Amino acid sequence: MQRTLRVDYQAEPICPDERAFVDLARQRVREWPGPSDHPTLVARVVARKEGRGFEGRLVLEDSTGASLGVREIHETRCDDVVLALALFLGVALEADAVEASRAKGAVPAEPVVPAKPLEAPRSPSTRRGPPPSEVKAERSAEVFVTGGAHGVSGRTPNVAAGVALGLEARPPTDARVVPSLGLAVDVAPYSTIERGRGHVTFGWGALVASGCVSFEHFRGPQREGQWEPWACARAEVGALRAASSGYERNESATKPWLGAGAEAGVALWVAPRVALTFGGGATVPILRQSFVLSGMSLFRVPLVAAELGVGMKVRVW
Repeated sequence: MQRTLRVDYQAEPICPDERAFVDLARQRVREWPGPSDHPTLVARVVARKEGRGFEGRLVLEDSTGASLGVREIHETRCDDVVLALALFLGVALEADAVEASRAKGAVPAEPVVPAKPLEAPRSPSTRRGPPPSEVKAERSAEVFVTGGAHGVSGRTPNVAAGVALGLEARPPTDARVVPSLGLAVDVAPYSTIERGRGHVTFGWGALVASGCVSFEHFRGPQREGQWEPWACARAEVGALRAASSGYERNESATKPWLGAGAEAGVALWVAPRVALTFGGGATVPILRQSFVLSGMSLFRVPLVAAELGVGMKVRVW
């Protein structure tokens, strides 16, 4: 008899959809069962939120509706739950195909036994999470788009408003202290000072590379509604610019900026993929530039520059 399969899939809106689940399971099966109005196998899949994490349940039934077994999984992210359930289904279908292939070459003394039952269901009162033998889904790498607004000092004579836009990448890990790398463009385009009958406009911009750690241990097993402390070391490469206006002889100058420092703060996860960030930091300028324009000594970069601001990051992969 040709194997056929129907998948009944139910999941939270933030979870992967049915098509994504089927694609993940299909990758682990050499011959995917065909569709049918009267399938020989039915896979009932549920992925739902439970407490601070997500739970998944896979029930495999035969054509009579009898349960062949159950698999359950508990993870902090729904993506991991769906991946594990797809793996369970793929393993069950592949085992069933092997059993059916072997049975074709022999006269069975009894009906062909389907794939080894998955796992007998456990009652809710005794369920305490997945057993050690259960396959655990691997956590995937993450990429975020980051952005923010902040006040900066030490780059210009006065405190200036700045903005930043960048990317952050986290490796796949189950550790509670998670490293990440970031690359961003940070600018404070306008700050002005009055001198005599004219004024001088300053601007600053830099490419910022950072290495960070996020302390997931303090935020609990699920992101949404939790605080996540973080700390970074950063390096800045960019430029300072000044231009005078309103004088008999107006001048402009652009000088390189090079600095290194650290920053720290917290992230508030308002959704599983979205966080608001609050933080500040200090940078030590490696090149302490001075500006003298139109015969006036205007500004020298101090020993320490600082910034304080808010931002947002959104997971895009």
